Amino acid sequence: SSEFASRMARLESGESIRAVVLPVARNIKSTDRTMTRRALREERIAYLEETSEQAFCDIDEQLVSNGGQRLTQQPNRLGFIVIEATPGAIEAIAEFEWVGAIVEDQPVYALD
Repeated sequence: SSEFASRMARLESGESIRAVVLPVARNIKSTDRTMTRRALREERIAYLEETSEQAFCDIDEQLVSNGGQRLTQQPNRLGFIVIEATPGAIEAIAEFEWVGAIVEDQPVYALD
């Protein structure tokens, strides 16, 4: 978002911000008409878990080079990865073709 970009631009050199890296959504379609929705969902989850290791390596390399740390320690079923990083690291990570979006990690509050 423009607000997230603005907050990153105001950071002092070396300061970091929390962000969530989201992979490109991969649409797995089955030609097998007998495949259940559950089986299709499990196939998507398996794909995310398989590709997470390479994503972790890519992210870690940029965090070492540009500053920051990966806060997500294990692959998860949604594929998102939480980081705390400098704007330079976030910009470098955004260049990976497997990255669909990077959003600011913000608390969620209940509506009254």
